[in-house]
Amino acid sequence: TAVLAIVGLVGFVFLLAVPALQRQPVLAKILGRVLAIPKLGPFARKLIDVVGVYRKRPGTILVSFLLSVAVNVCFAITIYAIAVGLGTPHPSLAEHFLIEPVAMVANSVPLPGGIGGMEMAVELMYRALADSGGVVIAFTFRFFILVSSAFGGVLWLFNRESFDKLKSAASAGDAVAKDLT
Repeated sequence: TAVLAIVGLVGFVFLLAVPALQRQPVLAKILGRVLAIPKLGPFARKLIDVVGVYRKRPGTILVSFLLSVAVNVCFAITIYAIAVGLGTPHPSLAEHFLIEPVAMVANSVPLPGGIGGMEMAVELMYRALADSGGVVIAFTFRFFILVSSAFGGVLWLFNRESFDKLKSAASAGDAVAKDLT
């Protein structure tokens, strides 16, 4: 996972840093073939459009990356805090920084109902690192995620006008972003 993340990040940064590469004849030909692939082509086109928009905003990419790191740190600490709070045998906080990325990658696997991948990963990692089960901890974590999401839903219900104004402002921002590309 780490290797793929690093390769993807380096490739993305490379595309941002060297826009002239897209205009090279050999690469343009390869890119044309990739864009012609039925399922991959539209995805690749969207990715190229995103790169074009963010090429002019490297600070936004850095802030997004730092926020992503912060969210994952918070998730690792939350899973650890749940384990401590439940009083079950658990790995150390440092080991939770290994458990959390594996669990989140497993969480991204599309399973029916959306529940199962993260819970299974936490269970397996707990058995490997603490010789105890982690499925209760994983389901408790999932429960807290759902409760915080429900809280956001309640906020949305009571503040729809504010959210509509934000949505309108964001749409105006999208039009500006399209003009930049």
